Amino acid sequence: MDNPKAFYRCLVDHLDAGTPVVVASVLSRSGSAPREAGAAMLVAPDGNISGTIGGGTLEAQVIQRARSLFNTRCAVCETFALTNRQASEEGMLCGGRVEVLIDFVEAHRVHARLYRAILAELDAGGKAVVVTSIRKAPDRIQTGVGWISKQGLHSETLDLSGTDAVFLESQFAADAPVLKREGALGYFIRPIHTADTVYIVGGGHVGTALAPLCARTGFRPVVLDDRAEFTDPARFSPAVETLRIGSYADCIRPLGIDETTYIVIVTRGHLHDQTVLAQALGTDAKYIGMIGSRKKRDAIYAALRAEGFSQSDLERVFCPIGVKIGAHTPAEIAVSIVAEMISVRTGYREKPEIRSTHAHFSAANKPARGSEREAAGESMGGQNPGGWADPKTFPQA
Repeated sequence: MDNPKAFYRCLVDHLDAGTPVVVASVLSRSGSAPREAGAAMLVAPDGNISGTIGGGTLEAQVIQRARSLFNTRCAVCETFALTNRQASEEGMLCGGRVEVLIDFVEAHRVHARLYRAILAELDAGGKAVVVTSIRKAPDRIQTGVGWISKQGLHSETLDLSGTDAVFLESQFAADAPVLKREGALGYFIRPIHTADTVYIVGGGHVGTALAPLCARTGFRPVVLDDRAEFTDPARFSPAVETLRIGSYADCIRPLGIDETTYIVIVTRGHLHDQTVLAQALGTDAKYIGMIGSRKKRDAIYAALRAEGFSQSDLERVFCPIGVKIGAHTPAEIAVSIVAEMISVRTGYREKPEIRSTHAHFSAANKPARGSEREAAGESMGGQNPGGWADPKTFPQA
């Protein structure tokens, strides 16, 4: 689920308004089906949707089936097949199959209360695990729903005849959806995580380009800067939070960094970057990235070693930051940074590469107009003029 808070807020808004909806959830997939188990889509009576189960032909079929449920007011569980030809037309190598639960959600108080509680848990930064019981009768599908919080199971309308609260509560630690089948009765257990927080330390050109892209890719961006004009909410979309700090000297400690947090260091100068990095290394942050050239990185690392930081500490840092795409502009650099964070979030990549050259350029193809740090950071701060963002053009990066 790409944006669970937006999804459940939309669901609650409809139910509070007395409007029933249909929720389609991918239970399982095989082959090159476009979305994984757990993907969900809400279909309103007027045809508007929230969320996605992959788009294309498959999603169109599910929407058509979902709209028919406003007449029958029931649930169905169906398998949709994507042929090789359809897959080819949609850019995939081969076809696949997805099993989808398409559930009519009546707008009554039990459902409204349940989903409002889930949304409140997510808004508070917590985790919820939504459990749907699915009983296949000869002529119909019967569903029930409950959820698990850190306090335990809230059974609500769940059919518990095929399991028990102890087993379900043990699933609170699950990171991926589970489909448990017991004969004609099944349980779809879907963990709902809030977006991981990204603290973007520095609200200059790169930070401004990075923050909205983080929001669009499922992160919660918070921009920190010690200058009022660079944390002005008017510079950012409503999905971006801003925080003006007194100084960079103690900006990380009050944030409550944990193992789900991402830190991106893109301040206006080397000394600020070093100050923030030293603080970041004292946290359990999942990702620490710092913009900069190899020369700048090595100088900061030498200074931090002198302060007592170990090589293993420094090997946590993604610097130079971002994947290698030949980026130059702030927007391009932002894309490379987000791509790197996504690779960490998905588990595709756990540790920084040990890089002997700049992150984005090999010795053979390094552009003549300078490194990205020269373009995106050093020259912006006036420390290495002559890049695309010459300080005469951008005097307050």
